[in-house]
Amino acid sequence: MSGPRPRFMSSLQHAAEEALSLSSSWSATLTVHTLNNERLSRPAVAEWLRCLSLACGNLKYLRASTALSQQTDTREVKVGVSGEKKVEHTFGDGKSATLVDDHSCDNTARGYFSVSAVVLKTNNESPWTDEFDKIELSCLIESISTTNPRIEWKKITNEGPSYVYFDGKISGDLENRAIIREPATLLITNATRLDTAKYRCEVTAAGDQKSFDEIVIDLVVRVKPVVPKCSVPKSVPFGKSAELSCVEHEGFPKSQYQWFKNREEIPDDPKTSLKFFNSTYTLSAEAGTLNFIAVRKEDSGEYFCRAKNDAGYAECPPQKMEVYDIDVVGIVLGVLVVAVVLLCITAGICCAYKRGYFSSQKQTGNNYKVPAKGDGVDYVRTEDEGDFRHKSSFVI
Repeated sequence: MSGPRPRFMSSLQHAAEEALSLSSSWSATLTVHTLNNERLSRPAVAEWLRCLSLACGNLKYLRASTALSQQTDTREVKVGVSGEKKVEHTFGDGKSATLVDDHSCDNTARGYFSVSAVVLKTNNESPWTDEFDKIELSCLIESISTTNPRIEWKKITNEGPSYVYFDGKISGDLENRAIIREPATLLITNATRLDTAKYRCEVTAAGDQKSFDEIVIDLVVRVKPVVPKCSVPKSVPFGKSAELSCVEHEGFPKSQYQWFKNREEIPDDPKTSLKFFNSTYTLSAEAGTLNFIAVRKEDSGEYFCRAKNDAGYAECPPQKMEVYDIDVVGIVLGVLVVAVVLLCITAGICCAYKRGYFSSQKQTGNNYKVPAKGDGVDYVRTEDEGDFRHKSSFVI
């Protein structure tokens, strides 16, 4: 009799490797089921076990246990497998592998393998919603044997994980704002911007061979932008540079910005529009700035900005910017007038100085100090202290 065909061996190897990868130890048990839940005769069961033993013996990393036990119910047979090294392998839906023996082993080894394990899946790993709307974080139990598994939800932030569902109760940030839809789906009824985070669904099934599984869901709560703060200069000289700015900090994801002139959107590249073809500017949708390198008369008008993201948009009121010409002739005449006035003032000062209006009279003779109070006697000091004579007033 020819040995099992590669297809049979491949299916068994996949199932055995899957059982080992799901098991926490180096051994596992496969449950071999018959197709259509049909009973097998004892000779058929014996032939089935022989085929399984032969297949396991030919595998590189797996070997069948020495005792292949036949159950009283011949709808299924327990097969023990062990691995010399642990092989990580995913096959099919992650919990079962189909066994089809195409005309080998007398057509008796027909069935499929299954592994007792808790397996989770989700309908959406990256859900999103707008602020104050509801959102469902799906956690579906695809496979489980334990009747009452332990279900937990955790919110993961930069500060670390925290419980939002534990011991059958909503807690933490989602208290009074969420419910559990059986068996493990989390429904947030009123999402806020602070709910943006990663959430982890954890299911523990003590009675399963693989007793634990988890799924991480990345939730984004979108926030509509508020009215942006816009800055538009009221007047700019012709040929000079000008900057228009627009910013808001509430929107999430971060807002992108558009500028409008007279209700018409300003393109990123002025060369793509006939109306803005001659304009010289740079526009940043991320920073919200509109920079004119050299304004022209045609750049005069009403400008406003729009901040937008996936949740919506908001606009600031229009503001008028005027571009005016610089009067070169007037400036030159003004400079000349000022120069003439300064020249006249200088000439007048020089003329007045020459005529002596700014000179001070000099005092002649010896300076002396007048006594503060007279005593009726005149004192005269001569060069010769010995030559003394009375004045006429003294004689009288």
